[in-house]
Amino acid sequence: GEHGREDLRTFLADADALSLYNFAAQSLVAPDSVHLHPGDPQATQFCGLLEGLRGERSVRVLDYAAGKGRLARALAEHGRPADLLYHAYNDPRFVSEEDAAACRRHIDALHQGAGSFYIDRFEALTLSTAPRMDAVVLCNVLHEIAETDWLATFRQIADVLTEDGALLLMEDQCMT
Repeated sequence: GEHGREDLRTFLADADALSLYNFAAQSLVAPDSVHLHPGDPQATQFCGLLEGLRGERSVRVLDYAAGKGRLARALAEHGRPADLLYHAYNDPRFVSEEDAAACRRHIDALHQGAGSFYIDRFEALTLSTAPRMDAVVLCNVLHEIAETDWLATFRQIADVLTEDGALLLMEDQCMT
């Protein structure tokens, strides 16, 4: 009846308001890394994109601002291809010790062999002896970088990419 329809209208209006308040609250607090969830669409997309990048040679991928290493964990669970080398970069100013430790554990689970694949100084990637990356992924990071810093960030990334390297931008509007 009419009372039920009015209750439904109120409920739906409240849902819109709650969603707006939730988004505003998330925008005002410090960013936080998320864990891998079952069926994570970004992790699935990431693993699929890497399959497309693989060719006849090994592929080096840099997860820029990797946080807790969610994509490394996804690769470990998905079955990392033998010819894929995953690297994670976290700026220590923006990641907690706990998140950095979780990221390192997820990288270790990839069994990539000797060498460090966790980087906390981007300059280490720009050394002449450092290998260039075939792909750099920014997953839910771009919105955390001030627009005035985008050009410098993209230049920094361009400095570590191979000539035919790929930049993968993944932004989720509805994080869970």
